[in-house]
Amino acid sequence: MRRLVLFGAAALMGSFLSSCFFMGPSVKGNGEVRTEERKVEPFSGVSVTSGMNVELIQGEEQNVKVVADANLHKLIETHVEDGILEIRALANIWRANEKKVVVTVRDLDEISGTAGSNISSGNQLVADQLKVRGSAGSNIRLEIEGQQVELSGSSGANIRLKGGAHQFRVKTSSGANIKAGDFLASTCDVDASSGGNVWVSVQNELTADASSGGNIFYQGTPPQITVNTSSGGNIIKK
Repeated sequence: MRRLVLFGAAALMGSFLSSCFFMGPSVKGNGEVRTEERKVEPFSGVSVTSGMNVELIQGEEQNVKVVADANLHKLIETHVEDGILEIRALANIWRANEKKVVVTVRDLDEISGTAGSNISSGNQLVADQLKVRGSAGSNIRLEIEGQQVELSGSSGANIRLKGGAHQFRVKTSSGANIKAGDFLASTCDVDASSGGNVWVSVQNELTADASSGGNIFYQGTPPQITVNTSSGGNIIKK
């Protein structure tokens, strides 16, 4: 029962936080979907906010395309700052047939989603080092193959990973849910607190710390395991 209460609270938190941006006047799409290519400076990271939908594709040539109702294009901002492609809506978009940005990039080292944004990968993303962050009700679904992958989720974010990494560091808090049971890590360092929930799959070494109602579920039989629980945290083998 306690676990159900925690999951329910996480879902409510994510719904509330993702709706916070959508306060005030809204703009409705006109139903006429158009594609527009945007020219931007080189980038190696992507940051998405304000309920936008983004598809990430790894390819040889950098490309940014906005696929949205025609009257919404002027409200979708794409610009690069300090090597990060920032994507956001400049107004509340309501009932659009489409409001998506398709991003093709060769090398990617950082992905961030917040404020109800939705991020997915169109193919497997390969990287030596990659940081992924989700917060404030964002939804992130990625397939990754990397050497070192660092993942954090907070404030009702929902993150799902497939693929694998040699080193995987993951932290969840404040009602976030991270489902990485289909993401095989050789070594995994995982921390869950404040009602955060995380599922991982580990092969060789697991270090896990659960506190303040955080829940860690792991699969696999790693020969080296170090675990610590406190303040109602749980670590459970699946």
